[in-house]
Amino acid sequence: MPRTQISHTVTVGIGATTARQFGPDQCIGGSACGVAWGFYAHRVTYPPMPGTPGPPPPQKSRGLSRTTRTVIIVVAVVALFCCAGAVGGGFWLFRTVQGTITPARDAATGYLDDVEAGNYPAAYARLCERLRGRQTEAEFTRARQAEPPLDGYKVTDTQVHTTTNGDTSAEVTVKIADRNRVINLVKEGGDWRVCGT
Repeated sequence: MPRTQISHTVTVGIGATTARQFGPDQCIGGSACGVAWGFYAHRVTYPPMPGTPGPPPPQKSRGLSRTTRTVIIVVAVVALFCCAGAVGGGFWLFRTVQGTITPARDAATGYLDDVEAGNYPAAYARLCERLRGRQTEAEFTRARQAEPPLDGYKVTDTQVHTTTNGDTSAEVTVKIADRNRVINLVKEGGDWRVCGT
């Protein structure tokens, strides 16, 4: 059987190849050549040599992780509840303040409207018990008739105060003829009464 010259290629590192040929004195007989050929005919890949750049790292997914999405959803829900609570609390506070101030202001303007209209008995009935105990309705009427007639007014401020013992009072500031006038009110039997002007 004639001797055969076999050429093979072995891969070393990345992009580096080494070629070797089997000459007549190196390949004797079919079995030896077959073993050599079977061994060297396979391409063998070795780890990169030092200093040689390795393969690029696998790319990470750019999407949000499940944990991150869960945190975002929880934060959004909490923020929504906080906003709803703030709006609801503000509305409740507004309604509470209005419910306290409006009756006191209405009592003061009702008194002024009666005085302006000359309905002194009705204005006298709006006074607190302390003032009605100091003067009769006739005395009150004469005192109001002696004053300059009331010709319009404007409410500029209303403040309600509650003391530690539960007493409630209010101050309604009105502007009459370019002058500020404070009407003091107290709450008696659930109704606001004028108790000083």
